[in-house]
Amino acid sequence: RIVKPGIMPVYRLYNPYTYEHLLTSGEQEKDALLSIGWTLDGVAWNAPEEGIPVYRLYNPYDDWHTYTTSEEEKNTMVAAGWTVDGVVSRSAEKENGRPIYRLFNPYVQTNFHLFTAGGDERDLLVSAGWVLEGVAWSAIK
Repeated sequence: RIVKPGIMPVYRLYNPYTYEHLLTSGEQEKDALLSIGWTLDGVAWNAPEEGIPVYRLYNPYDDWHTYTTSEEEKNTMVAAGWTVDGVVSRSAEKENGRPIYRLFNPYVQTNFHLFTAGGDERDLLVSAGWVLEGVAWSAIK
């Protein structure tokens, strides 16, 4: 896969056993997860190599991940017992970027969020009862 300078692909993977989607820009992490049974949804979007950090947080109590660009949200979650996995991506400027939507599934017991750049996927999930929480950050158009 050829990637333009200044751009990093963000992969979305799916765990068929836990129903979790995970975001990574790391080729090695992607390959390691594929080797243990995760499936690749594909390149979810392209992110800039520089910009606002997108943090991946992990909840050791329910074994789930979520993502945020908010320092306040990150710090609140860490205080509640989450750990920071690191910076998984970067955000483009919202006014010039492609929106990444954050949706919440109210029908499950865990902290189940999904992040998508697709308007069709967003609309399908909202029609199925998911809650659109807004634009989380921006990818490269």
